[in-house]
Amino acid sequence: MYGRQVELRTTHTMVTDSLLPVRLVLRRTGLTADVLRAWERRYGAVHPERSAGGQRLYREADVERLERLRRLTILGHSIGQVARLSNPELNALLERDFRPSTGAGGPREDTQLAPDALRAKCLLAVERMDAVLLDSTLRRAAISLGSVAFAERVAGPLVQQVGDLWHRGAMRVGQEHLATTTVRSVLSWLSRASGTQEKAPTILVATTAGQRHELGAMMAAAIASSEGWNVVYLGADMPTEEVATAARDTAAQAVALSFIYPTTSEDVERQVREVRGLLENGVTLFVGGSASEGLGARLDRLGVIVVTGPNRVKFLHSLLSNDIAGLTGGTSRLAALMNIKGQQVAWMRVMAETDALICEVPMAVRDTVVETFVHYKVGAPARESTR
Repeated sequence: MYGRQVELRTTHTMVTDSLLPVRLVLRRTGLTADVLRAWERRYGAVHPERSAGGQRLYREADVERLERLRRLTILGHSIGQVARLSNPELNALLERDFRPSTGAGGPREDTQLAPDALRAKCLLAVERMDAVLLDSTLRRAAISLGSVAFAERVAGPLVQQVGDLWHRGAMRVGQEHLATTTVRSVLSWLSRASGTQEKAPTILVATTAGQRHELGAMMAAAIASSEGWNVVYLGADMPTEEVATAARDTAAQAVALSFIYPTTSEDVERQVREVRGLLENGVTLFVGGSASEGLGARLDRLGVIVVTGPNRVKFLHSLLSNDIAGLTGGTSRLAALMNIKGQQVAWMRVMAETDALICEVPMAVRDTVVETFVHYKVGAPARESTR
């Protein structure tokens, strides 16, 4: 990564027990404004506080409860039934739904929801050509882990492992096709389950010409949808001109491209530059996939902001649209920086390291982001250095 590094020590901040406005709750939960209002008024799902101006404000516990309720409605439960349950009862119901019986006298499914155990169960289903078990396990993993962890720790590694086994001759073509087809189906279902929001930002997701492997793009679409974006998914093998035209026609604020198997790294770089050149000013371009590794050093620089200190998670959590409290080493999350009025300042990728949070932002807005961070930081100087 390149660019100026700004270290913010957050021993003291203005943030205490922060309350979240409606806009951030909608982004975090994936609910629409109408659904959230109905859940509150008709079913008493949560009881938000009110600001001096009468605006609804939510605690973190409210958001967590709404996320549980949403997962249960996806599983087929009526909101009228589950909204009356306590949080422990909601957790018990989720746990029960994740371990259904296979029939009288039959074994119960493994209750272990760790990603490694889930991948092992999926791989066993692939080897047995058990499409029902594979589909149900993937869906339960997606609901229990959330879209980001599901894509990064289950679906992605599973597809990679299946591909490696096929290349070594340890897995048949039919088994490999079953795995990729089922993962594709679950990712599509996951994107649709998040729904759309009237005032949410739009992101266009695709792969460019010659890139026929779309699972990476589908994972990006599912993650973006769960994090509050309205997703326009074009699929694989799209000419760069069509990507840019579609972004303009849909008024997309961002475009995400996935590159898996390049002809050459130069070809990938050329296509990225073509899309960037055709996009309108202000549209953010995200590039990912195994074939894009090392590309950042040859493209436009990113601004890098390093946030340290014992209160770094609490500090950033109060300013961003998405939950970063659960980030662990090697994981990341896309989030919007919001000002005190709930207005979007900039999008950033937040990554967790052992003793710091790394924020990647476009160079064009880096200084604005730093100023916003410093505005909310009390009693500690900001130190800048160069990587």
